Amino acid sequence: MALKRDKFDDVFSQLVRERTDCNYDEYFYYQDGNLIWKTRNFNEKYSSRSVKIFNSMYAGKIAGSFDSNGYRQVKLGGSSKKVHRVIWEMHYGAVPSGMQIDHINQIKDDNRIENLRVVSNKENHKNMPISKRNKSGFNGVSWCEREKAWRAFVGMDGAFRSLGYFKSKREAINKRKEFNLNNGFHANHGGNDVNKER
Repeated sequence: MALKRDKFDDVFSQLVRERTDCNYDEYFYYQDGNLIWKTRNFNEKYSSRSVKIFNSMYAGKIAGSFDSNGYRQVKLGGSSKKVHRVIWEMHYGAVPSGMQIDHINQIKDDNRIENLRVVSNKENHKNMPISKRNKSGFNGVSWCEREKAWRAFVGMDGAFRSLGYFKSKREAINKRKEFNLNNGFHANHGGNDVNKER
């Protein structure tokens, strides 16, 4: 049975913690948020032909390709690994079990080390981009036709919670902002611009 992605990442990180021979620096160097393939040398692992082919195609170039979710990934030893996790582990060691790497500015391919932080799943969900389905322009704010009012709400810990109904969109936004501030949401959550009102 295949492992779920988060479980696989935990297992992979566990291998990094346990194995001294799993050394990303052997394959890549870090430059401006990218992994760059290092030039390979002929040795017991690589034939001279494979080294020539690899170096002509990849050495000095940005490693990886984009997955269906927009994250850059690399393949090592037959397994795909997210580039942001590799970069984090190159700088700080294995990601602790159960933790994730968050892109602070929510740009999935901005893998500069200063844009990455280790967080819990719950904390990661407090720094999410605004949904493509959002029509109000602000996370947790929508028009309720039945009440003829703006509704502020939050989905947290697997439950939906209403924060109230308001005459103006601005009031609903302010209520959701207050909730975010008091409940540890990242300032970037939803990519919200409170001065924007449609």
